[in-house]
Amino acid sequence: MNDEFDQEDPPKRIFGRPMTRKEIIQAVTDPNFLPETEKKTVVIASASSKANFDDTVKNLGVAPGSITHRILRLFCEEKKATNVHAKVLVARIKTLADEQLKVLELICGKSDFTTKAILNFIHSLKRFGSHRLLILRAFIDLEGVNPGSLHQFITTALPQSNREEVGDEAYESELMEKAITPDQINVFYNICHLIDGITPRTAIAVLPKTRQMKQQHAQFINTFLKQDAIFGDKPIGDDNILGFLNLWFSLPELTKQKTLQKLVKMLTRLPDTKKNNFQYLVHFFKEETEKEKKKPGKKNLSSTIRSLFS
Repeated sequence: MNDEFDQEDPPKRIFGRPMTRKEIIQAVTDPNFLPETEKKTVVIASASSKANFDDTVKNLGVAPGSITHRILRLFCEEKKATNVHAKVLVARIKTLADEQLKVLELICGKSDFTTKAILNFIHSLKRFGSHRLLILRAFIDLEGVNPGSLHQFITTALPQSNREEVGDEAYESELMEKAITPDQINVFYNICHLIDGITPRTAIAVLPKTRQMKQQHAQFINTFLKQDAIFGDKPIGDDNILGFLNLWFSLPELTKQKTLQKLVKMLTRLPDTKKNNFQYLVHFFKEETEKEKKKPGKKNLSSTIRSLFS
């Protein structure tokens, strides 16, 4: 009798298995009954649902008003991050310095960057210490930066090879190639910030050239490069900045740093119409290097500069 009953009216099933006698009784008598398998499914769904900013801040112990607080707001509200993404973000940025967090805040404010792109970027951001962070900040501030151009910039700025895969010689060669001095960093930063219309594509091409610049040339450019800088009768801009940098590669350095300092000091006294024109500046820098080869007397430098005021 019982066997016939079991065949005609088999137990109800949940998620591919028969319900137990206890579950059947609870399902009939308790309207709020929820099987364990369904309870687990709800937990998983909640982890992948959109993060609530206020709840996330409270649960993760983020201090109100902090940079992390501002980043998390952008991440949750603008990027529609999930609870899982929000937790991963906070965990990954715990060791970042304030200056690195400020850069991350800028990235979170850009519409083209998704939660996945932002989380991936943090790994690269950690490799930009205080020494290189200025070039990253200069690049990110440019109009039109997106995940693709940022990735290309990072591969241009940072060593990418692995010593175990390429060997010591190739690894050390790339380290030397990607090395950059403070003066060279300032050249890149000033070009990105002072020259109107520099595009991400041009900036990526500019970076290797700034790494090749001689110290005196970099110092000279950093001293005189302004927003209204020109070369001849043309403004220095996105279309000619690479040619401008190439020009310096053909110039030697002055033998004595004191000669450079004196030249710079005297050139800074020029009227703006000449001081902002690199055609004049390059001409007189080159002239001084040629005179130095002939070991000119002290008055030659002064007479050369005085001719600019006439």
